[in-house]
Amino acid sequence: MAVSHVSSFIYDTFSNYANYVRTQIVENPLLSLLFVAATPLVVVIINVLQQLLIPKRPSEPPTVFHWFPFIGSALAYGNDPLSFLFGCQEKYGDVFTFILLGRRVTVALGPRGNNFILGGKSTVFNAEDVYTKLTTPVFGKDVVYDVPNEVFMEQKKFIKAGLSTDNLRAYVVMIEDEIAEFLNYDSNFSTYQRNDTKEWGSFDVTKVL
Repeated sequence: MAVSHVSSFIYDTFSNYANYVRTQIVENPLLSLLFVAATPLVVVIINVLQQLLIPKRPSEPPTVFHWFPFIGSALAYGNDPLSFLFGCQEKYGDVFTFILLGRRVTVALGPRGNNFILGGKSTVFNAEDVYTKLTTPVFGKDVVYDVPNEVFMEQKKFIKAGLSTDNLRAYVVMIEDEIAEFLNYDSNFSTYQRNDTKEWGSFDVTKVL
C-alpha cells in the first residue's frame, strides 16, 4: 500500500507540473525556454525520489542508485566495467541490478553467483541468446552457447568442475610450464634463448599462436 501511495504522489506531482507548464506557456510564451531547460532537472529529481521513497521488494536484488533515468549506470559501467562491478559488490552485495540504457541488468558475483550462473536452468534464464554472438567466433560452432540447451547443460558440468579453486591453481603451473617450454625451445624466440640483453628480436604473433 505504501508503494502505491508514493507512486501516486510522484505521478500526481509530475502531472501537476506538466499541466502548469502548459498553462504558463500559453499565457507567456517567453517562459517556454525556461521550462524546457528545467524539465531535465525535474525528471532527474523524480527519478531520485522514486529510488529513495518507493520501498523495495525484499525478494528483489537491490538496484544501483543512478541519477538519470534510462541512461542509468551506463557511463560508469562503460568507463570501467570491472571497477564498477566490484564497487557495487562492496556496496550492494554479490547480487544487484543496475540500469543500462533502459534495461535492468542483474549481476551475480562471488562463488554463489558463479554457481547460480553455471548451474542455472533454462527455465530461470536463457544465456544462450545473449552470449552466442560473442562466444561462437571464439570457440567455434556446436560448443558452449552454440548448442541446444540440454547439450550445453552437459558441457557446463565440465566447465563448472574445471573452474574449481584447486584446478585453477593447477592451471597456473601448467600455463607457466608451457610458456617456459615455448620460450626455451621454439625457434621464434631465438633472441630470448641467446640471453643477450642488448639484442632485440621480433616474431609474428598471429603465426606463433
